[in-house]
Amino acid sequence: MNEINICKSVWKGVRLILLSLPFLACGIFLLIKDPEGRLQAWLAIGFLGLPGLLAGLYIALDRTPEVTISEEGITYGRRKKDSLPGTISQI
Repeated sequence: MNEINICKSVWKGVRLILLSLPFLACGIFLLIKDPEGRLQAWLAIGFLGLPGLLAGLYIALDRTPEVTISEEGITYGRRKKDSLPGTISQI
């Protein structure tokens, strides 16, 4: 029997990217327009915009299986040693 792989959702990554882009844009806008507001600009970029953008890209582009269902059992994540034993007929 073939394995069934369930991957991370691309749309979660896209939503995270779309939510972090306004913070990134506001931070860049503050850097360009307001020389006195550099601290707020770097906070918006460094803590809200850029990490969300990078995490969203990682989630959207990562195609490793999150859950694998096979004859050996159900495996969550990348660790093959942590699997629930069983067969498909028992589920």
